[in-house]
Amino acid sequence: MKHRLIILAWALIISLSVGAWSQRNSLTTYSVSENSRLRVEGTSTIHAWTCEAHSVSGTVEVESNLDTSPKIVSTQIVIPVADLDCDNATMNKKMLKALGSETSPNILFELDDAVVSTDQAGNPTHVDVDGWLMIAGRTRPIELTEISISRAFEGLEFSGSVKLLMSDFGVKPPTALLGTIKTGDQVEIHFNLLVSEEKESS
Repeated sequence: MKHRLIILAWALIISLSVGAWSQRNSLTTYSVSENSRLRVEGTSTIHAWTCEAHSVSGTVEVESNLDTSPKIVSTQIVIPVADLDCDNATMNKKMLKALGSETSPNILFELDDAVVSTDQAGNPTHVDVDGWLMIAGRTRPIELTEISISRAFEGLEFSGSVKLLMSDFGVKPPTALLGTIKTGDQVEIHFNLLVSEEKESS
């Protein structure tokens, strides 16, 4: 009888501990909105160029804790290469070829770690991110700093930019007119990602 009471007591303690943890911690999944914007800016020997992404999708998971600031625990972003539009048919064709769209149709980002900074009221202000970026089938580590966070509608908005070398991903910068026009190796990606909380289906 005594042993049974001890077991019941431990079971009660464990259940209360789990209940208390679940009340303090909650995991919220956000979906990337179709209103999100992403553009790639670059240079060439004759002029600058810009390509807009007409489609960005993915999810962001945020863990909230009453005792600490919010924590981004997971992020996956998908950008279809075919949906990059440089407002020039020739440039679009060369971009698709350079990025190997037939064998690697998507540009992918996955979070490794994120550090969220907050203001005195505990509201998130910006985040520093380490992750993995896959372009043209090659994956490399990437660091994004000072990404701003703000409240937007029923979710959050993440805004920032990062500079990359295409050659780091095995991408040969496109050329034209027998190589007389050359695209610069460095590009800068600017993004405004709007994410809204996923609603549970009833």
